[in-house]
Amino acid sequence: MSMEFGQFFILFGLIFLINDVVECSYHEEQLYKELFQNYNPLIRPVRKLDDTITVSFSIALLQLISVVEKEQVLKTNVWLQVKWHDYQMQWKREKYGGIQSIRVPPNQVWTPDIVLFNNADGRYEASFKSHVVVYHNGDMNWVPPAIYKSSCYIDVKFFPFDQQICELRFGSWTYNQHQLNFTYYDEKERNVTIKDYVVSGSWDLLDGPMSIQYPPDETNILFEKSYRHDRVEFVCKLVIRRKTLFYTVNLIIPTMLISFLSIFVFYLPTDAGEKMTLSISILLALVVFLLLISKILPPTSTVIPLIAKYLLFTFIMNIITIFCTVLIINYNYRTPRTNKMPYWTRRLFIDILPRILRMERPNKYERENDDEMIKPTIMNSIRASRVISITTPTMNSEQSLTTTDNDEENQLDFFLTKEVYEAVEDLSFIANQMRSASHYEEIRDDWKYIATVIDRLQLYIFFAVTTFGTLSILFNAPYILNVVDQYAILKNWDPTFGVNIQEENLMNMLFGRQSQYNALITPIYNLSEPLDVYFGLTLAQIINVYEKEQIIKVNVWLQLRWYDYQMKWNPDRFGRLDSIRVSPELVWTPDLVLFNNGDGNYEASYKSNAVITSDGYIQWIPPAIYKLTCTINVQYFPFDEQRCELRFGTSGGSATQVRFGWYATPNSMELSDYVPSGIWTLIDAPAEIRTIQSSESPYETRSEMVFFMIIRRKSLFYTVNLILPTMMISLLSITLFCLPSDAAEKMMLCTSILVALVFFMLLISKILPSTSLSIPLISKYLMFTFIMNLLTVFLSVLSLYLNHHRTSILTPVPYWMKIIFIHALPTCLFLNKPYENSHSNRKRISSINSPILLRKMKIPQPDLPNEINYLIEQFLEISNDIKYLSKKIQGDTEEMKIFNDWKYISLVLDRIHLFLFLIVTFIGTISMLLQVPKLFEVHQDSLLTPQTTTSSYSLNK
Repeated sequence: MSMEFGQFFILFGLIFLINDVVECSYHEEQLYKELFQNYNPLIRPVRKLDDTITVSFSIALLQLISVVEKEQVLKTNVWLQVKWHDYQMQWKREKYGGIQSIRVPPNQVWTPDIVLFNNADGRYEASFKSHVVVYHNGDMNWVPPAIYKSSCYIDVKFFPFDQQICELRFGSWTYNQHQLNFTYYDEKERNVTIKDYVVSGSWDLLDGPMSIQYPPDETNILFEKSYRHDRVEFVCKLVIRRKTLFYTVNLIIPTMLISFLSIFVFYLPTDAGEKMTLSISILLALVVFLLLISKILPPTSTVIPLIAKYLLFTFIMNIITIFCTVLIINYNYRTPRTNKMPYWTRRLFIDILPRILRMERPNKYERENDDEMIKPTIMNSIRASRVISITTPTMNSEQSLTTTDNDEENQLDFFLTKEVYEAVEDLSFIANQMRSASHYEEIRDDWKYIATVIDRLQLYIFFAVTTFGTLSILFNAPYILNVVDQYAILKNWDPTFGVNIQEENLMNMLFGRQSQYNALITPIYNLSEPLDVYFGLTLAQIINVYEKEQIIKVNVWLQLRWYDYQMKWNPDRFGRLDSIRVSPELVWTPDLVLFNNGDGNYEASYKSNAVITSDGYIQWIPPAIYKLTCTINVQYFPFDEQRCELRFGTSGGSATQVRFGWYATPNSMELSDYVPSGIWTLIDAPAEIRTIQSSESPYETRSEMVFFMIIRRKSLFYTVNLILPTMMISLLSITLFCLPSDAAEKMMLCTSILVALVFFMLLISKILPSTSLSIPLISKYLMFTFIMNLLTVFLSVLSLYLNHHRTSILTPVPYWMKIIFIHALPTCLFLNKPYENSHSNRKRISSINSPILLRKMKIPQPDLPNEINYLIEQFLEISNDIKYLSKKIQGDTEEMKIFNDWKYISLVLDRIHLFLFLIVTFIGTISMLLQVPKLFEVHQDSLLTPQTTTSSYSLNK
């Protein structure tokens, strides 16, 4: 008896449960039929024709995708939040089993025709028509997502330190203000909703006020019959400021360094061929930067951008530098034969300016000293104190002349031949030529010195003008010194920012079938139990990663399975047919969307058939190619590792209606069909289910399934085509110090390397996104190599200065420099010490063994004839010439010694710089490469099997 009573009780419970489930679906179906029986979605839902329907409106900003300056277009990802009241959509909950809300397609109910007036691509409405949530009291809630391209005037006056104010102007396209009026979605909050906002890497969001603009009274009177001019506009303003780190590192600093590098043109020797080469190379580099700016900025003629002003200023200064260089070269090559130096030029540039500019005058070697010259007169030289015996060509016998001193008596006997007269003429000609050449060189050196003075004057002037111009132009930007704390602004804007960032709007998509089965109704037994949807994701391929747009394109398969109690049959009654395949439009399917999509395609790209089995389970595996937004962290590019996520959820269903479960592989993607990428290595693919409690009415919970892709870039391509060439260029710049200090190719190689590095930096700027969150590793290394090359150029200029300038002014090497650079350092640097000629400073004393001097004898002193006086005068002139030649040779020897000393010091400095730059370059390269985490780890694509249940990466990383 008790057993029969128990069976009866169980049977009664099952009947009651089945009856409850049937009644639930029946109530929802009856409600749907009664609401839309005589409903016309084209008619405005008002009781009287003169009534105005009030629409509560707002937007939720998800992402600032991009600002295209050249096209003056702002691209944003937003959710429109729309509320209104429809008196025809009311019912009593008690009559329909306690149903509080239903979800219907927007084409079945009246929706306000809200469009974006200032759109830039012709898409006035929302991208995806999500379902409308209808509540029992007649309130309608519609949250369609949209990706808008809106026109925005880009004020580039202070680019890249600019701040923009862009508007999104919404309104009804067909209803005027008497038919449709706007109000705020939340009266307390009149700013753009940022709870789900993803911080941009290029722009800081400062403010987002919203306002409702009514047409003026004059407009109402003038256009009272035209709804297009009598409309209310809902205006959302986005105040954004550019993050300048990217442009500062890749544009401002290189331009400043190049502008100051042009100053050192005046530090080069005036006769150096590298002077013009450096000027032209800087000019070419500035042309490349100007071309880059012209590609970024819009071709507007209203204002000149700040960076364009600075580039133009630097360009003009470089042009003036070239003109001044031409003038200096012209002065440097002037000679007494081509130009006569005016008195004012000598007075100004040789006497006055060198003292003002603290320049040393050239040390002129005193080749002539009147006190030491022997006067070519008989009376002053001889004074009848000596007698010379000479045989003249016209005399056949000897004539002896005796020279008698007051104290003693000396007798000299000379024999003169024809060769003596020829020697006299030759020596006199040589001496006159050398005196003329010395005078010529003296005037030519004056012109060279004038060119050097002009060089130094231009150096000071251009340094002052460049410094003042740089500071005045850059500090003209109003926000250059302002530091924006984006998270502090957003936190102050909305205290819940960052807490509910993962919340998503919940909407269910209901599809229909002909009669008894309604595809729009969720197949659940009752409202107390949610429908279990088993969801998984198969990753087929990582197609591409667009670093600049921060978008990843993937090929995936969505794996869905759920139970529909109405989809059961007995296979025996249908020829043992246990499964069928139908179009997904004929059955209820979960309205899964990808929240973080980047192109507006929220759903699967191909609607494949659904497989229905006889036991009521439906399996649906639609393929999809998604473009999802992912913040690309380029800090360690090209050895970077990215963590991207695919956030799936229903657009209208809550956790009380749909509950997610794992399809096959718990907590991970299915990778059995994954095709490895040639660019990226898939490290891991974990997954998780998130349940989020809504902070807004009706305070429902919602679920999300988040799939992660942890990928690492395969760096071989970038290593071969970018890293190794950059390293070779950095090492090539070191070899400059192996070239002779006076080689013209030295500066040419420096500037060529500089131009190559500029092109590499331009290549990187085209690949990487213009984010200012971090500096990419390759950009750091290129900037390091760029700065090292600039230092190389600077040190090469100094080396040329020592090699040319110091030797031209004949400045002796100080004693301490001789001790350090000639005696001490060469041994440490593996250099041979310079060769010193120990006989160079000794005076050679040799006997005169010629037929002119024959003998000595004592003879009495006769009177000197006139012919002898003439010969004595010629002899004295020869003595002066010989003395001049001796001093000239001695002076040239001293100058050559000073020249060789300075040249050897330049060689020692080059060797020091060689070792220093080699060490710094090696340490800098190794230190930057070692910053990369897991650089030397070898990773292979992870092929997870269904048995893999754990992940090696933390989901909260």
